[in-house]
Amino acid sequence: MSIYFITGASSGLGKALAELILSIGGSQVVGLSRTQTIRHADYQHIAIDLAEPDAVAGLNFEQWLGDGGSAVYLVNNAAKVGPVGPVGTLGAGEIQRHIALNLTAPILLVNKLMAIRGNRRFGIVNISSGAATSAIDGWGLYCATKAALQMHTAVTEAERKLSGQDVRAIAVSPGIIDTPMQQEIRSATQQAFSRIADFRAYKADGRLQSPASTAAKLLAAIHAMFTHTEVAVRL
Repeated sequence: MSIYFITGASSGLGKALAELILSIGGSQVVGLSRTQTIRHADYQHIAIDLAEPDAVAGLNFEQWLGDGGSAVYLVNNAAKVGPVGPVGTLGAGEIQRHIALNLTAPILLVNKLMAIRGNRRFGIVNISSGAATSAIDGWGLYCATKAALQMHTAVTEAERKLSGQDVRAIAVSPGIIDTPMQQEIRSATQQAFSRIADFRAYKADGRLQSPASTAAKLLAAIHAMFTHTEVAVRL
């Protein structure tokens, strides 16, 4: 039985992916988020604030891995776009929590699972964004953390090639999805983010992808990750 660890599994893409995997059956899903919204025999929940590095560093994954499981997948999905605003207008605490959630937590989780995965196949799926390679005003933190996570993914994959381990790492840009993150973006001000009208139009014009349809494409990419060679994947 494969095991999927999914961060941010209480809503949006993370929840849709977890529910899709559970509906197919044959795998265990462990969700990591502050709240639990999924109830299923094959679902386990870790209640955690991923913006608290000490809590992430203290996780004990051995209780879920045990001695079984043919493959382990880590999907680092949890992230936030805010605080939105120009450089020089953000609070120190906001900056620290943003980086802790978007970057520190995924790296800590990858590091911890790499150390204890044993002989299992290990797939690392870091949810990235077009913002990783595009400078968007007001999104300095989001752009920076997604770019850094994408580079960490590439380094992990380069090390895998050198070591010959049965590990793969990919950074997936899923596109624009109708999630709580988009609601947060639409609530920003013009002064904080000059492209606010574009994102409001995405919703008004019905151009946002559904979490369910995106989850189906994401799971297909996960299933193919050990046969394809690309590190950066766009859905």
